[in-house]
Amino acid sequence: MRRSVVTCLWGAVCLLHPGTVSATNPDPSLQPPRIDAAITIDGQLEDAWWDAAHFDGFSEFMPNHGVPAQVPTEGYVAHTDTDLYVAFICHDPQIDRLRASMTDRDGIYRDDFVGVVIDTY
Repeated sequence: MRRSVVTCLWGAVCLLHPGTVSATNPDPSLQPPRIDAAITIDGQLEDAWWDAAHFDGFSEFMPNHGVPAQVPTEGYVAHTDTDLYVAFICHDPQIDRLRASMTDRDGIYRDDFVGVVIDTY
């Protein structure tokens, strides 16, 4: 499952060009660099991430669609020959108010989250 998600993400990112981008830009684009070693997925961003393509400037999805996010969030993208890696750093000054509950399908939209959407068309 993880490999198929990574493969899908890689396909979407392949179409983008180099640079740091803002997520609020109507046509954001970036080129994730190729890294030599696989990244350990453990919640800690190791040195390899700092060479990754960086993006920021996120906006709200709900309840205020398109409004700049109230707290800063950074994203990083990199790839190997076989995998795509995406990481987020969410700077939440009120981490004790973070919402993340067990929920039924589509219930995640009531919680705080960062997501990656791949539009293949």
